[in-house]
Amino acid sequence: MAARQDKPAVGAGPEPALPEIPVLHVGPDWPNEVLDRELDRVHALLTESSGRIPQLAVRLADVISRRWLKRWHETYLDEIDRISARIARPGAYFLNVSYEWGCTTSAGPSPDLRSARLMRTLDWPDRGLGRYLVAVRVESATGPWLTLTWPGYTGVLQAVAPGRFAAALNQAPMERTTGLYLTDWLFNRFGVWRRPHLTPALLLRQVLERASNFHEAKSMLSNTRPRQGQLNTAEPDDICRTFARWQIRLAPAANFEPTHAAGPGRGCFHRISRGAGL
Repeated sequence: MAARQDKPAVGAGPEPALPEIPVLHVGPDWPNEVLDRELDRVHALLTESSGRIPQLAVRLADVISRRWLKRWHETYLDEIDRISARIARPGAYFLNVSYEWGCTTSAGPSPDLRSARLMRTLDWPDRGLGRYLVAVRVESATGPWLTLTWPGYTGVLQAVAPGRFAAALNQAPMERTTGLYLTDWLFNRFGVWRRPHLTPALLLRQVLERASNFHEAKSMLSNTRPRQGQLNTAEPDDICRTFARWQIRLAPAANFEPTHAAGPGRGCFHRISRGAGL
């Protein structure tokens, strides 16, 4: 997994070394444990990612995000309240209802056809996504799992649970209503505000914490309403793609690049390229 970075100009010298990703071993209260260990990292992430955004806008986004969490998701609100208090600056609530940067994945049989593999790239240019990443190994009641995440973030965008399954979340393309980006974004946010569903990142977290195998995970994702995601086991044919209320079982490999989003309940349509890599 990698965050997109601009290529250096010709003759600009060698590329800088990739930053080291900390590997943290934590328990069921992993969001708070990660934050305690990497508090400086979350401050650096918030500073860099919101540097071009007025602080008034960040505060307003936090207020709106907390109201939405209180309205639909009080299960996680106490946890995010503690995180916000620990950070002691605006941004925690908005960070925890956002997942737009998780948008491109690929899943398919490995080259030797003996297993399946899941690939993910963070291809949004948001500042600090790669630099402040942490790898977190969580010990939970259903078994250990590993996720790549950020301090202060309580959801899960991608994870692997050895012996159970691997999963990655995709942000669905925005539904176009007017053709004007800001207006369409506001229309889409208003639609999200009215829906009593978990954010996809919190839903995927529940799946990692509760599902004991691939089939339970698939059932949880199919019977709720995730935006988009991919799920697989180590078996080459155990690959599942979910979006809206549909599910597709795929073999051989398939890449997914969003091209159009339909309205609520109608699903999403994608261009599928079989057998290619990211």
